[in-house]
Amino acid sequence: MTQKGEFSVFFGEKFLKICLIVALMTAGLSHFPSAFGAEKKSVTAESEESTSSFQRHAEDKSSSPSNPVKVVPAPPAAPSPGQTLKASGTKALEAKQESGEATDAEADDAPVVLKPGHRILVRIYPEDEFIKGGEMEVNSEGNITLSLVGKVNVGGKKIDEAEKEIARMLDIDYLVNPEVSIELKREKDSEPVNHKSFLILGQVRKPGTYPIPLEAKKFTLLQAISIGGGFTEIANTKRVKVVRKTAQDRQTLQINVEDVFNGSSPDMEIQSGDVIHVPESIF
Repeated sequence: MTQKGEFSVFFGEKFLKICLIVALMTAGLSHFPSAFGAEKKSVTAESEESTSSFQRHAEDKSSSPSNPVKVVPAPPAAPSPGQTLKASGTKALEAKQESGEATDAEADDAPVVLKPGHRILVRIYPEDEFIKGGEMEVNSEGNITLSLVGKVNVGGKKIDEAEKEIARMLDIDYLVNPEVSIELKREKDSEPVNHKSFLILGQVRKPGTYPIPLEAKKFTLLQAISIGGGFTEIANTKRVKVVRKTAQDRQTLQINVEDVFNGSSPDMEIQSGDVIHVPESIF
């Protein structure tokens, strides 16, 4: 074979190889974009699916009601045993009083309402020769009779209400700022309610009539003032008066309580029926 023929064969083989390579490359490139696109679409779809799933989860979480915290309201405070007993005891006492079954001890705790047959002791301060109190009985009409004033209706009234009514009537025409105290001595067809008592008026914190303790061998002025709640801020402690009735007359004793406090004067004994008056200090 000539040199020209050999060259042609060589060149022909090379050309075929090149064409084959080109054909193979062309075939590969034609499939590569579709494979790349499919893979890209697959990745994109997976991404979109993940995003959609996340969004659905977020929407479900936001739209679904969260677990609410149940707030249990505190139960109403139960009344204390003392309050319960007090309320029930008051109702029971009222029912017993209406039916007449209340015991003496229970009746002592309830306010006394004056009624016909009650015998009372009326004390008036200041008292003069024309206007006097004394022991008297509530008549069938519920009235008592005071000198100059005349009839005063006290039936159906509590003791403090009757005291205010008598003081009001005395203040109209007879006395200036009178003080009145009523003590229940006995009820109709019964024993005396209280036979030893004293009255304290004026500048003390709790003026009124008080029983003298039965166990006290000697009951003194300082003890009486203490039971009356002590002096007020404007009390004149140097001019305390004790009015005492005797069989013959009435005595008025003036005591300087400050001297009793410091021990320079003895503590005066208080007797049943004494009226203690603590005046107001001018300065």
